[in-house]
This record gives sequence, C-alpha cells and structure tokens, in this order.
Amino acid sequence: MKSVVSYPERGKWGKSSWRGNTCGYIIKDLIGHFKPSLFVDVCEGSGTSGDVCREMGVEYIGLDLHKGQDFTKDSILSFLPRPADICFSHPPYHCMIRYSGSVWGSHPVDGDTSHCKSADEFLEKSQVMLLNQREATREGGIYTTLIGDMRKNGVYRSFQADFIGMMPKNELLNVIIKLQHNMQSNGTRYRGRFIPVVHEYLLIWRKSRKTLFASAWDTARDLKVESRSPGDRPSG
Repeated sequence: MKSVVSYPERGKWGKSSWRGNTCGYIIKDLIGHFKPSLFVDVCEGSGTSGDVCREMGVEYIGLDLHKGQDFTKDSILSFLPRPADICFSHPPYHCMIRYSGSVWGSHPVDGDTSHCKSADEFLEKSQVMLLNQREATREGGIYTTLIGDMRKNGVYRSFQADFIGMMPKNELLNVIIKLQHNMQSNGTRYRGRFIPVVHEYLLIWRKSRKTLFASAWDTARDLKVESRSPGDRPSG
C-alpha cells in the first residue's frame, strides 16, 4: 500500500448495484499490509469487506444500520467477540447519496448520516462513529475510515480535514489518497472553472495506550494552541 492508490475496477466483491459501494481492492490492501486476525466493518453496505475477508481467511464482523446496528448510539465493541485488529468504516458522505428509504428500506431511519440536516450534524455524528471505532479497537490496532470531499450549493467541504482535526493527533498513522473511477458524475461535462472531485481519503489511525480521556485532552489542547494568533504563542 502506498500514499496514492488507484483501482480502475471495483472487483467481484459485494454488489455493484449498491450505490457508493466500497472497492474491495482497498480492503485487500489493508489486510495485506496490517495482517489483522479480526476485521470489523461498521458500515457493511452490500458486504464487500466480508467477501474479501472470507476469501483471505480473516475473521470478520460486519455491522450496518440496515442490519439494526447504529454507530451513533450502539457500542460497536458490544457486538464483537474481542477488540478488533482493524475497525473500518465507509460512512455516507452527508447528503450525497440517501441510503435509508432509497438504497434500502422504505423510509428514512434514525442514525442514517445521509439524512443529516447540516454538515455540522454530520460531523458530530461522525465523531461519535470514530470514537466508537477507537473504543472497539485493541491497543496498537488500526481504526480507519474512507471519506470523500463534498461540494454542495457552491460550498466545498473537505471532511477529511475535519475528521483528522477531531481525533488524537498522535494516533494518525497515514492518509491515503484513493482515486475514484466509474462514478455516475464521470459522464458529466462541466463548464467554466469547475474542478470535479475524483478522489477519497483513507484515514488510518493506530490506537495508542492512552485512555480516551487523555487523548481527548491532548486533542483539545492542540486545537487551543492552533487557535492562537502567532503573536500570542510563546517563543521557542
């Protein structure tokens, strides 16, 4: 695995009809690089991760809102036989694709982050998801999420920057840029200076031995320091 990855084909895993389906090759690369015994996917979707894990002989637990597990309320760890070696998520990107009531089910369901009324609500629930993933991961294990940027009504949001900012800095291990292929928008012709978004980010954290409280305290301290103007900061 390198800092930029590209998979022109989505692979044979999962269902191609499931919109926003994760590419199975990135799951293969994660497993090949980190060699987990237990891989957990908290946004299983059509089951891509499970198909890859079964093929590679890795123990797998798949959770999803359409199966009755809500990462904004339910403890991920409570569904696991032991803490995960890798805890992965590929959540809905706010309102880009509506899932409950569209991709699955007959009506919107609480906990579906694709129905958030604002980007701030999406980020609040996403932080709960990430902290939930962290709790479900063993010390020294990997928690990771695949997230893209969003442009809505002329406003550009780089969610990866928000995600990195609200988690412990000392645990961020890698940021992988994943090029996107075979998107519905690829056939659209744009005018003017519009720049299409054709990438996602795989954010990878390694859980430290610090308690969640200690990590949260460090994160809050770092944010406070960054918010100061240069003149307010102590000289080195």
